[in-house]
Amino acid sequence: MRRRTAWFWGWIVIALGIAGASPAQALIEIIDKASVTLTWAPASGPVAGYGIFVSRNGSGFASNPDLLINGATTQTTLNAAAGDSIAVRVAAYDSQTSFGPLSPASDEIHFLSSTSSNLLSGSSRAGSIIEIVDKTSVTLAWAPASGPVAGYGIFVSRNGSGFASDPDLLINSATTQATLNAAFGDSIVVRVAAYDTQASFGPLSPTSAEIRFLSSTSSNPPSGSSGGDSSSDDSQNTDSSQATDSSASNEPIPTAPGEYSLSEPGSKWTIVGSGDFDGDGFEDILWRHSSTYQLQIWLMRADLPVGGGNVGTFAHTIRIGDLDGNGRDDLVLYDPKIGRLYFWLMDGLGAAETVSRTDVGKGWQMGVGDVDGDDKADVVFYSPSERRLYFWFMDGRTRTAATSQSLSGSSSLKLVLGDFNGDGRTDVGLHDLYQKKLRVRLMNGANLLAEQVVGNLDGTWRITAGDFNGDGTTDLLLKRNTKTSKALRLWTFTNGSIASNKDLGSATATISAGDLNGDAQDEMLVEFATSVEIWFLE
Repeated sequence: MRRRTAWFWGWIVIALGIAGASPAQALIEIIDKASVTLTWAPASGPVAGYGIFVSRNGSGFASNPDLLINGATTQTTLNAAAGDSIAVRVAAYDSQTSFGPLSPASDEIHFLSSTSSNLLSGSSRAGSIIEIVDKTSVTLAWAPASGPVAGYGIFVSRNGSGFASDPDLLINSATTQATLNAAFGDSIVVRVAAYDTQASFGPLSPTSAEIRFLSSTSSNPPSGSSGGDSSSDDSQNTDSSQATDSSASNEPIPTAPGEYSLSEPGSKWTIVGSGDFDGDGFEDILWRHSSTYQLQIWLMRADLPVGGGNVGTFAHTIRIGDLDGNGRDDLVLYDPKIGRLYFWLMDGLGAAETVSRTDVGKGWQMGVGDVDGDDKADVVFYSPSERRLYFWFMDGRTRTAATSQSLSGSSSLKLVLGDFNGDGRTDVGLHDLYQKKLRVRLMNGANLLAEQVVGNLDGTWRITAGDFNGDGTTDLLLKRNTKTSKALRLWTFTNGSIASNKDLGSATATISAGDLNGDAQDEMLVEFATSVEIWFLE
């Protein structure tokens, strides 16, 4: 089907009820309403009522409840104001007004006005998670497109499968609402495009929030402190143990090299990242197929592919770093649905060794970098439910020590790792989608040296980290993705602060980074539908 560009789009809005006591790993947006109905599972034992504890705008939870429910009812209405951001915990009390334990914190709930600047944009909304409990359908609603509209196409990415080139559902009228069905356990995101009487589609809307369909009788919802230390103790704990549980049915298994193509990757292949997997001083490219999740490596030399092969299959988060300090990058894989971590120790295209970890929380973000400066990559986690960073200091696949640090403010953060002050140790960047800012935490191993906001950055910008000027300090390539702007900018850093803000024009393609020619300066890897180009920055 042909595509046009002369269309105007509003953002997708998901019309549904709010599950009040689901675990805190999501961001829920309530638009043009000043209240939310909370529901929770009944407590066991003699219950005289419930106390509702509210953290409002990052204030933390008080020791006494903000609201008392006198009776065994498990539902209440909570009021707020436009712009408020709240999280809720619930505890039952008995006839002596003795409280039981607090529930895990709810999802973060933002009360927004569609007429104010507080309303998150559609691409910022794509960082959110909406949980639908005990229902297998959702009603989608969207703003009408301008121009002659014959209908709409609904494009669905289901369980990380990616978006197909043809719509999953056609709406043969100008109505701006549709019902989408799913199954328990499904995780979907949605995009919409209008089409005219010639069946020519306009541009796709921004991606919706991630929608998860859960059953209250299943074990799908993780606990609020799954796998992590929920206390406020930030001290370091030594741990050299290594779990070897491999019982998960979806455990990734590396494969021996298979067939590969070094010409055009094809529309279903996307770049995961780059790393020097064979230790020759040139970074190689890791690809993934959007339908089969097959992983493929291109071995590069002087910007040209010289070999490659299939290395395994994995559908979830993959990060790249040299865990054992042998000069060859390895793969760290994380499945957020079951909270399990895997290490693949790589030797070019040789069979990798995989070890599973069971002591990781669900719904976390994960990154890899050399936090302590020992030339071995470490693992950094961010837990939205706990507002905590976890640091694992690694020697190969063995965790030699671990520590955690608490964070304040919004939980709507995205992890961005890099060496922002050039001291040879990885620092932590946090992209705050709610406050629309980027803050940097300069690290010295387990110690926080300083933290500061370095710039304003809303959720329409996508961040790619790399050393684009070869000065040994991480820079950030920023690509905007709105209907009116595909702007491209480069933030260079010195001593943890932005040194320059360069306008690089615009680009519609997907961009990643890697040092393919071994000159200690990252190039831009620009993906088109059936090809990849290498762009050099001067």
